[in-house]
Amino acid sequence: MMAADRTTATSSAGGTEVLHDFAEIARTELLVIDKTTTLRDFTREVRWNQAYYRLAQGL
Repeated sequence: MMAADRTTATSSAGGTEVLHDFAEIARTELLVIDKTTTLRDFTREVRWNQAYYRLAQGL
């Protein structure tokens, strides 16, 4: 299993779109937890992200 540094941030000033844009520019992972998030979906998203970043390292 690959370890990753995680930072928690909370923002309501610009909404998640601003955070998505910033994460894309910074080439970093963004995991959003909001009122529609379920544990199952969040866990699945983390696993997909881990797979993506592992594969991206090989490119």
